[in-house]
Amino acid sequence: MNNKEKYLLKEIRLAEIICKKAFFQGNFTLSSGVNSEYYLDLRNITLNPEGISLITDIIYNKIPKNIDLIGGPELSAVPIISTLIKKCYEKKRNMFGFIFRDRPKPYGMMKMIEGIIPYRPNVMIVDDITTSGNSILKTIEYIEQIGCKVELVMVVVDRGGKKKIKDKGYEFKSVFYYETLLNDYRDIYNDWFYW
Repeated sequence: MNNKEKYLLKEIRLAEIICKKAFFQGNFTLSSGVNSEYYLDLRNITLNPEGISLITDIIYNKIPKNIDLIGGPELSAVPIISTLIKKCYEKKRNMFGFIFRDRPKPYGMMKMIEGIIPYRPNVMIVDDITTSGNSILKTIEYIEQIGCKVELVMVVVDRGGKKKIKDKGYEFKSVFYYETLLNDYRDIYNDWFYW
């Protein structure tokens, strides 16, 4: 089996886990403010040992060679950032990570950014899912003010933030699109959904 086939099998397995453990049906308000019948809770995947291992392997292979720093919004991006920089270390690639806080910590150093920021780094922003793109764009706006250059935004699932992020001039990639997971995989893994 070649690397491309191995990569494809990892994507298929990740889709299976997402469909089995992360979809919920009900009445939900998304981060964009839109109401939805379906909710995709990717914390169930990023805090699952197999799920985060697959995400890390898939995204690691998409990190551009010129990237010096990986970061993203607090909470949702933390497991992804942590496992990616660990994998980079294991592969002898020097990579640091950062977390952007929504608001400064009210004590200690009261920082907006956690982590060490190298001088004028090329940055890859990661997150589990994007709906409106607002948290990613807020992260980008802040880190660009301190001298970072964002080269790529990479999410596990795009639920609608791609256009807004690309319209601001940033390269955007996702492992999956929400509609693909919902429409294509729902039929295949219907018994695994929690409804």
